Amino acid sequence: MRLCCGCCRRNGGVMACNSPGLSHAVSAELVVAKLQQQLREKDLKLTDIQLEALTSAHQLDHLRDAMNRMQVRLS
Repeated sequence: MRLCCGCCRRNGGVMACNSPGLSHAVSAELVVAKLQQQLREKDLKLTDIQLEALTSAHQLDHLRDAMNRMQVRLS
């Protein structure tokens, strides 16, 4: 992910830039904000999937109960 003009290099986990005057703090804040937004979106998707799984499990339980009742009636 680009943080500035492309001259940045990784320096022990810290971004270092050869161009004076560029504000990496602002760029880093933008990256953090973007990553936080992506995390929120993925968390919402995960919550939707979990709710769908719970709904499916609930429906399956109801179908099993109905089948069991039918089997008892046929016995």
